[in-house]
Amino acid sequence: MIFSVAIRLTFRTFVGMKVLVHKATQYWWPALKLFLLGACFWYLFQKLQQYEKAIWQQILIQLNFKNIGWLVVFTLLTIGNWCFEIVKWKQLASTVRKLNVTESVQQVFAAFTVSLPTPNRLGEYAGKVFFYTKSERKKILFLNAIHNGWQLFTTLLFGTVGLIFLSSQNHFSYNLKEMMVVGAVLIGLALIAFSLWKKEVGKSGYSLEFLWRKASQLSQSLHLKTFGLSVARYACFATLFYLLLQFFGADISFVETWPYLTAMYLLVSIVPSFVLADVVIRGSVAVWLFSLLSIPATVVIATVLSVWLLNFALPALIGSYFVTTTRLPSS
Repeated sequence: MIFSVAIRLTFRTFVGMKVLVHKATQYWWPALKLFLLGACFWYLFQKLQQYEKAIWQQILIQLNFKNIGWLVVFTLLTIGNWCFEIVKWKQLASTVRKLNVTESVQQVFAAFTVSLPTPNRLGEYAGKVFFYTKSERKKILFLNAIHNGWQLFTTLLFGTVGLIFLSSQNHFSYNLKEMMVVGAVLIGLALIAFSLWKKEVGKSGYSLEFLWRKASQLSQSLHLKTFGLSVARYACFATLFYLLLQFFGADISFVETWPYLTAMYLLVSIVPSFVLADVVIRGSVAVWLFSLLSIPATVVIATVLSVWLLNFALPALIGSYFVTTTRLPSS
């Protein structure tokens, strides 16, 4: 008798706790959505306010029917950039759970929304894990690191080639003291990486060696496809930047521009950015580099703003729809 009563009480307690958890989820999940959307729109508003009226006027003057051909090309390059990103994520995430194109679109654009107001867009990781169960989330975090790692490697590869070319053409000069400082920094980074190679970091207890072994377990064909798509995406947004420079009045060939372009993307990718400081970093680096080609600052800033609107602001706005319609997985 006592035993049966105890069982009933335990069962009721369990059911009650489950109901409370369910109700709590019903409240905190919509609240989190509202917070993420609010942060995204606040960031957009603050960032757009940082540009002077002259820059906006330069962009608006160019938006007319005479330039419809240019606008079509910009649209196609922007869509191409998005498509390569979507396909790249689809093939990586499908190693955990088979994704269709629609699901990959939802996850990529929602990640844009969540990542926009975060430093170095780290919120992208959170934007994707929401679509997966707890048992899948560690794998998704790891795959997103692979996803971003190959894109960063592509940027470093082309950027390094660009910097070497500029140095060989005497566009940059270095004295012994500067070279020693750079060498010391590189050696320091190498020592840090070596010391952390087998050291378990964070609650997960993962070391760099463990992550490297996990990455090695993915097929070579998957790595090659991811790298190829990263290169294709890089080509899209780099070409878009160059064409926008021409669109706003820069008279310069692609051969002259590409080393500066690749060096710019390298520098802005390795410099930490903190939310609204991102616009200052990108704009100042671009203005400095392209001033070496005698391109006016207003042309460069108008280009930086246009690329940001097409490649970040617009997908973030689209992703806001997917954030509001996303439901937590049942388990």
